[in-house]
Amino acid sequence: MREPCISDRDGGWFKSSYSGAGNTECVEAAFRSGSTVVRDSKDPGGSVIGVSHRA
Repeated sequence: MREPCISDRDGGWFKSSYSGAGNTECVEAAFRSGSTVVRDSKDPGGSVIGVSHRA
């Protein structure tokens, strides 16, 4: 069984509106200087993908 989504509000991360309705496929996002970053909420210490605000 997968863990439900839990966001790290202190780090500016929030659950994306594109996350699955069942809370098992969660994407979190955070705004950083010049970019938006996304991560898998089940692996908050894992890889992060960044997209420039200019994109």
